[in-house]
Amino acid sequence: IEQIDAPHALYTAPKTRFVAGFIGRTNFIEGKANGGDIAFDGFSIPRAALRQHDGLSGAVTLSVRPQGMRLLRGQPSEPHAKPGFPAKVVDRAYLGEFWTYGVMPAGGGAKLKVSSPPLDMFAVDDAVWVEFDPQQMAVIH
Repeated sequence: IEQIDAPHALYTAPKTRFVAGFIGRTNFIEGKANGGDIAFDGFSIPRAALRQHDGLSGAVTLSVRPQGMRLLRGQPSEPHAKPGFPAKVVDRAYLGEFWTYGVMPAGGGAKLKVSSPPLDMFAVDDAVWVEFDPQQMAVIH
C-alpha cells in the first residue's frame, strides 16, 4: 500500500511517484532546491510558490498534471503572475473535450504534456508561455 486517502487527495496530492503515475496522467519534473528557487532543466520557479515548500532542499521531484499548466501566446505582463517559462509546441492531439500539447522548454529539458480547452488552439512549432498553477503541483517523496 502506497497511500491511503480520499480520491481527490490521491489525485491532487500524491505522496509517491507510483501513486502519481497510477492515478491519472502526470508530468514528473526533476529539479534542485537551492535558496529561494527550484531549478529545473530550462526554467526555475520560486520555492515559496509551492504549497508544500517547507523543508525542501537538494533534489526535488514534482508531479504536475497536464491540466495544472496553461499555455499562453506570450509572457503575462502582470508583475505577480504565476510561475512559468517560454516553450515551443512540438506535438498536439485533439481529444474532443480538450487538446493535449507536448511542449519543450526554450532553455532545454524534458518534454511536458499540457491540456487546454478545445478553443485554445496552438500549432506545432508555436512559441508559447507555459504557466504553472502552484496549487496543482505536488512534491513527490
